[in-house]
Amino acid sequence: MNNVAITGYGTVVRKLLTPERLFNLLAEGETLLCEDERLKNLGVSQVPSVALNDIERKIIVEKLRRHGILLQYDSIVQAMALSAIIDALEMSQLLVSDLSSLNQELFFANNKLLPSIEKVYLHAEDKSIDVRSGDIDIEEQCEVPQATVFFREIANYLKSPFPPRIYSDACTAGMSALYSAFLSIRHGLCDVAIVCASEEATHPLVQLLFKKVGALYNGKFSQPDEASRAFDKARNGCVLADASACLILESQSHALARKVRPLIEIKGMYRNSEAHKMTSSDENGVNYLETMANALRDAGMAPEDIHHINAHGTSTVSNDQAESKAIASLFTSHCPPVISTKSALGHSLGVSGLLECILSCESILHDTMLPSLNFHEQSAKDGRILINTQTRRNARVNTVLSNSFGFGGENCSAVLARAGIYS
Repeated sequence: MNNVAITGYGTVVRKLLTPERLFNLLAEGETLLCEDERLKNLGVSQVPSVALNDIERKIIVEKLRRHGILLQYDSIVQAMALSAIIDALEMSQLLVSDLSSLNQELFFANNKLLPSIEKVYLHAEDKSIDVRSGDIDIEEQCEVPQATVFFREIANYLKSPFPPRIYSDACTAGMSALYSAFLSIRHGLCDVAIVCASEEATHPLVQLLFKKVGALYNGKFSQPDEASRAFDKARNGCVLADASACLILESQSHALARKVRPLIEIKGMYRNSEAHKMTSSDENGVNYLETMANALRDAGMAPEDIHHINAHGTSTVSNDQAESKAIASLFTSHCPPVISTKSALGHSLGVSGLLECILSCESILHDTMLPSLNFHEQSAKDGRILINTQTRRNARVNTVLSNSFGFGGENCSAVLARAGIYS
């Protein structure tokens, strides 16, 4: 079996920060959470989010134009994906012109594409529909392309001879894509894998959906940056975020053959579907425990080999209770420091797992643990775990366990390690 290496990655988040700049910002204890301006303009105030603003969206589109990419559709999801891919390829020292000669595969993740809210209003005006009380069939009437259309267009740009694999596994979609890519590299089915997830999770319709199922932050705190508080006893819902993330995976031998140093190795992964409930897992964390334990087993590691945990940590009561109990059950003798970067970045749904893997890579490369913001005290119902609330520089971070758990019982964990340490 091949060793699986990460040779590059790219991100798109609010403020358009590169992965390293984003990591440094979070290490300073900063947050990207703010009041959602788009909802505020629609008359809904004091809703926190991590949304791209209009200027940032235009900058992304202009960046694509400089690379000779003209989008067929007006889709920020597609634009963010391409932007992250461009940066990841550059970090991996790969050119688009190189890809056609490589044994490569594409793995994409997205849960739902929606028309802009402006298009919804224009359609309603054209049909004389009152958007406050009338019914609009968005998919039938607003011309929403399927994800396959967008990602095949990206595949054409990347000169891929094969159609991309597309994943819509709720919040775990990006990690499900990563898992498939990991297996393809490990078993020699391809030499290079491009894994990308992109979501406009702050779209008003997505916000409404999460509000309806009781998963969205419900306005308990006065400041937006206090809203996402993973594992804290006062947590009361997640904060949604726009984002895109891309990782380039290669077999270690392929990377070395083209004289590129592997950054991080993916030592093991595990994914399962347990379907306990549509929007939550078993409250005792048994399904999350199985996922993490099997990822460690796949990596050939014991719990004491893990230095750090980047948790799923959504700031919802059900997820954080189940995940904390699972971590406490697995790490019985010593719990590594646990964080949730969603406390500073919000929840970008299918992108979140890839984004957290990238930040875990940065933690290993910089021997630095990021803080989990807004944590003060655990609930008595949660498992006892060690939440890291301060930046730890010069820490020994050779391994990270990164979790991603989603609606519908989609669970995935990855074990990341400094390249060459565990062979």
